[in-house]
This record gives sequence, C-alpha cells and structure tokens, in this order.
Amino acid sequence: MGIASHGVAMMTSAVVLRGSGPLPSAVLSVLAGLPYILVVGGLLFGMVAAAVRLARSRALWRRTVAVMFGLAFLLAGMFVVLMVPAPTNSLSTLIGAVLVVPVAAAGALFVSTIAAESGSSLTARLVAWRRILMVASLALGVVGIISWMILNAPVQEIGQSGIRAGDLQRIDQLTIWTALRDRGPIAVCLLAAALGAITWRVARQAQGAAAALFGCVGVGLNLWLLFLQSGD
Repeated sequence: MGIASHGVAMMTSAVVLRGSGPLPSAVLSVLAGLPYILVVGGLLFGMVAAAVRLARSRALWRRTVAVMFGLAFLLAGMFVVLMVPAPTNSLSTLIGAVLVVPVAAAGALFVSTIAAESGSSLTARLVAWRRILMVASLALGVVGIISWMILNAPVQEIGQSGIRAGDLQRIDQLTIWTALRDRGPIAVCLLAAALGAITWRVARQAQGAAAALFGCVGVGLNLWLLFLQSGD
C-alpha cells in the first residue's frame, strides 16, 4: 500500500507536465481524466494479473490461456508505442522503432516466465535477480511519470520561439523532441510494468504486483496527458 500511495502522489504531482495554465486548472484536467487513466491502466494490469494467476495452475488449458494474456500485454504495449499519435516521418518512425525494442524484449521475457514451469532454470535465475528487477521497475515507473515534463520543455521552447521557413534543422529538432515526449514516457512505463510483472510471476511478491500496477497506470496517465496536449 505504501508503493501505491506513493504512486498516487507522484501522478497527482505530474499534472504540472502540461506546461500551460495555472496549477489548479491542470489538476482539474487530470482529475477529469481519472476514469480514462484507471480504465487504461486497469485493462493492461488485468492482462498481467490474469497471466500471472493462471500460470500458477497445473492445468494445460489454464497455462495456455495465461500465455495468451501475456502475449496480449506484449502486443498491446508494442501497438501503443508504435501507433501513438506522433509526427509521421522517418525520424519519428525510427524513434518509435528504437523505443519499442526494450518494450518488446521485456514483454517477451514476461511471456517466457508465464510459459515456463515455476521451478525452471529461467525462473530460478530471475528469482535471484528479483530485488534488482523490483528496484528497476519502480525507478522506471517514476521516470515514466516525470519524463513527460522534462521532454515537453524543449517542445514548448521551440514552439514559443517559432520556426523560420526553411529551417530544416529546427524542424528536425521539434520532430525528435515531440516523438520522444509522446512515445518515450509510455515506453518507459510499459517497461516498468513488464519488469514488475516478471517479479510478481517468479517471486510471487505483492510488491511486484504493485510495481506492475504503477507502470500500467502510468501508461494511462501519459496517454491522457498526450490527449490533453493534442487538444490545446
């Protein structure tokens, strides 16, 4: 519960990431999107929870369904990173492709732990790394929450200063920062969720579930912030 409470506090403070308007207005904007944030986070976490719990069964059909839920989480994460609204050009596409690689790798590892037996060599190695995985998951979750503000600053600066006609370098800079802002925090939160889910699966610790939930809700928060930004 301490992790969850800390996560709520972090997400509430993240309302300043919009970079526009007074703080009370930003708070109300994010609170208005709380149902959306919780639904998106809940759907992602539901896939993780179903995969982890069904994987504990000895019944083959339950383990098969567990793998399907794990694959659904993997594919959903890749889809969000690749298809989230962003400048559609070669630079943006390249950034999306780079960001999706660690998300896909972590998601594939999660699916592997779901498919593996509890006493397998893979799960045994991951159990030995459970503390590192937990710390990495929580750290990435925090980074995913606050990075929108950091990456939005140069986008706002370029937008306010303007771009002269024909200034291709400035246009490329705006494209890069915008793609990183729109896709980067989501990718980081997905990575945090996957690492938390892996810890939950191999170590069966509630902290892993909390870390996975934190990452999933962070995805919902960043998608909502992106929606607010696109509406400005």
